[in-house]
Amino acid sequence: MVTKQDVLTKARGLYSEDQLYEIAHAIDFATQAHHGQKRKSGEPYITHPLSVAIILIDWGMDSDTIIAGILHDTVEDTETSLDDIESLFGHDVSFLVDGVTKVSQARAGMRDLGHYLPQTKDNLTKLLIAVGQDVRVIIIKLADRLHNMQTLQFKSPEKQQKIARETLEVFAPMADQLGMGRVRMELEELAFSYLDPKEYKRLEKVMKQRLGKSTRKLGVVRLEVERALKDEKL
Repeated sequence: MVTKQDVLTKARGLYSEDQLYEIAHAIDFATQAHHGQKRKSGEPYITHPLSVAIILIDWGMDSDTIIAGILHDTVEDTETSLDDIESLFGHDVSFLVDGVTKVSQARAGMRDLGHYLPQTKDNLTKLLIAVGQDVRVIIIKLADRLHNMQTLQFKSPEKQQKIARETLEVFAPMADQLGMGRVRMELEELAFSYLDPKEYKRLEKVMKQRLGKSTRKLGVVRLEVERALKDEKL
């Protein structure tokens, strides 16, 4: 389970002491705000924003983005207001949290992506980017989605399918548009593993046999699974 100390250890040496203090303050605030909330896994909800923060640190984001990542669900899911965020953490953090909240609301208004025409999906991607205003908002959402995909096994099969398809059709292309190719491939691979798990496992086994003990090449697996999905018109 991810802890406050995990985040601070990851951040130490990358941010100033003042910035580390603010990150720690944000963790304490979010922990209190999300007190009593649980994830589907049964873990305290705070493990999710902390995991998002670690992803953002790995991506080399600035401290305000890390703090906004920690606080990204507080306005939507707790009694916290944007005024609270601004008074405690400043305008920049408040702006980012507001943007993430608006993106979440925009996405919530467009369910069942599988029934949309391709151009509608394109429009959704444009809408998410437009609503975000600041590219850091989209990067926080990508980190949020990546961790949700990494823990998708705790959702119902129906939700797994919907979230995986949305990831493949909206979030992976968004990562690609931002030049985040590694993130795009990881999102696609995670999505494929739910959309066609049997074929994914077969191809994964084949690739492991071919590569032996060397590093698994995600791009190769992705391309082979993508062809299989297209053949089956999934």
